[in-house]
Amino acid sequence: MYGSLDEEHHKWSVWEAVGAGIVLTLLSCALAWAGVHYGAEYVPVGDGFPKAGQEQHDFFRFDALYYLDLAENGYSYNGDPASSPNIVFAPLFPMMVRAITEVSGWPAVEVGFTLNHLLLWGAVTLLFACLRHWFGAWPALGSLLALVTSAGSYTLHAYYSESVMLFFLALCLLSVQRHWWLMLAVSCAFLGASRMAALPILAVFSVLFLIRAYHARAAKNDALRFVSYAFLCWAGSAGYLIFIAVNYGEPVTLLTNIQSTSWGLFHQPVSYPQLLSGGYFYDYWMQALSKGWMTFTDIKTLNLTWMTLAFATCIYWGWCRSRHIMTFIFIPYFAFLYWSGASSDYLISSHRFFMVMLPIFIMFADLHERIARKSKAAAWTLSLGLLLVNAAYGVFHAAYFNQGVWYYF
Repeated sequence: MYGSLDEEHHKWSVWEAVGAGIVLTLLSCALAWAGVHYGAEYVPVGDGFPKAGQEQHDFFRFDALYYLDLAENGYSYNGDPASSPNIVFAPLFPMMVRAITEVSGWPAVEVGFTLNHLLLWGAVTLLFACLRHWFGAWPALGSLLALVTSAGSYTLHAYYSESVMLFFLALCLLSVQRHWWLMLAVSCAFLGASRMAALPILAVFSVLFLIRAYHARAAKNDALRFVSYAFLCWAGSAGYLIFIAVNYGEPVTLLTNIQSTSWGLFHQPVSYPQLLSGGYFYDYWMQALSKGWMTFTDIKTLNLTWMTLAFATCIYWGWCRSRHIMTFIFIPYFAFLYWSGASSDYLISSHRFFMVMLPIFIMFADLHERIARKSKAAAWTLSLGLLLVNAAYGVFHAAYFNQGVWYYF
């Protein structure tokens, strides 16, 4: 379940992981700033661009306003679900910003950006160490390069919570690999407080702990320890929801109502016949293909492509790596995102959500290895071509995001 423990892959250097993390972080920063330059030159300013008197920092757009408000003022809700209240945002990133700001005295905006870049470096470093052990150095490096330069990678540089989620996901994976069970439970607690999208991942790890408790049932202390770890996994998300319940009302109904009212474009009612039959995929692809060449610059097509790749990845990992922990994580994660966003014409910014999950890119690394057995030239030509296309979309969407073109976020 935990992946291969091949001894050759186990002999990695700490400095190798640190160095890979630095290089990949710098490459990601370079791509993000290339997007800023491209946008300033070629993309007209949209409605989300800062107005006079607003924060003018690059990559401070859209939901960044809510995170800054949380860091400076905490949660608030006036009872109107159409008021776009900040209570729908998970607390960990703004809490970290607020704590560092109070200790250091630095401005909250600068703290948030610096924190995200440090977390990005930490996440990539941990992921390289983990993936190198499981899959080898080149697949790990290639997959992470695709991750940090993908269409959604601008959020790792924005005033958002993606870097926080990626860091604690990386720590979870490394903890599973090394059998650091207490660290895994604590990391899950932080992961749950970073984004509600992480809930399916928490469910998987908590079930893992319950299974271990069952196998250790002859030793009661060990069994109770694993059961307590299963509950600890939910501490972060439960703490957030309990806070909402105590201060504002029953959280599930309340947050769902707010999202469907204030963010209705991204939270439409789901048709279960369409969902289960794949009707959404069919309808969206028919719409995409009818646009001709314009479809390649359309955010809806990009989101649909990521959703389709994620579906293919579930099949691939379920068939080829059925016992790997990343398979157990990714399939329910995809199912959750598909259920929560397939009915939205924008597919809930899938380029951002799947950006934080590596199985898609590892699937392509496996494809590279298969093709290389027949022709190394063909394998490298295809892989480099896909990486360049991936990076081009990374620049393109960083540009549109930074110029405030709203539906690209």
